[in-house]
Amino acid sequence: GTLFAAAFSLLVADFLHGHSDYVKIPAIAIWTFLVLYMKNPEHSYAYTYSATSVGSMLYGSVFNDSTILEYIPKRIQLIFVGVILFVLIELLLFPRSSRKRIEKEFIEFFEVLH
Repeated sequence: GTLFAAAFSLLVADFLHGHSDYVKIPAIAIWTFLVLYMKNPEHSYAYTYSATSVGSMLYGSVFNDSTILEYIPKRIQLIFVGVILFVLIELLLFPRSSRKRIEKEFIEFFEVLH
């Protein structure tokens, strides 16, 4: 979801001169409508996260004194750091519960592929 939102934010910034509020607000509204309209019940989190990420990417750059092009890689890095920290905490602090759950989900995932 974040990568799609980043791609859309970059398009807004490059092609529509997205550094003005007159472009950002309609762009956020259109993106949110499209993403929630195309929402798949199986992967609803990715669609919802994509809808909310556009706003933080287009306006997060304002609060951090950077351009959209500078802010998007930082945002993606923060998300990956969060995922890595979550995995480390789950494996180090809660090893039994997380390993069983991960093993079960992997088995179910690969059974669905066949």
